[in-house]
Amino acid sequence: MYPDRRQVEQLYGSLLEKLGWGEKHLTLFTTNYDPIPDEIMKVAKRTGLGCCDGFKDMGEWDASLYGGDAGIDIYRLHGSMSWVKRNGEIINTRDYSLRRGSTEHLLIYPGYKGNPEEGGEEAFALPHRMLRKSLLTADRLVGIGCSFRDPHINRILHDSAETYRKLNVFANLIVDHLEGFR
Repeated sequence: MYPDRRQVEQLYGSLLEKLGWGEKHLTLFTTNYDPIPDEIMKVAKRTGLGCCDGFKDMGEWDASLYGGDAGIDIYRLHGSMSWVKRNGEIINTRDYSLRRGSTEHLLIYPGYKGNPEEGGEEAFALPHRMLRKSLLTADRLVGIGCSFRDPHINRILHDSAETYRKLNVFANLIVDHLEGFR
């Protein structure tokens, strides 16, 4: 089931406006696998703002699309239900229906203990590198609905907080998963 565009606008529109959407370039990192980022992209395009998630219109991964004149860059840290592998390449089908057979969803599931930056797919590695890079200069991080269960992302956040003290973190926290951040 796809989210209703109006609901996405209602839920995220005012927050994105407060963050300067439309006035300055924004970078959004998400661990969600769902279509919400795609709906945000549709809202952006409908309102005349550029938006990039690293995939061309036909679904091919192209990291060079990031950082252009887009109003918002979206990085999917855990992949997406709409990502599949075809002929050795990651493709974003923008189709969230469950697949059966030889097609596999490309996701980093909760409990994953690896490092996507090491020897993995560029579509997974780049978002993590960009998160690390962005946190070195960002003045705020807004966490919405994040459980902070990914040890690699937690390490990136911890290292950034240690080296860059100007970063303000705003999040609804589940304290059990934040050992080392107190």
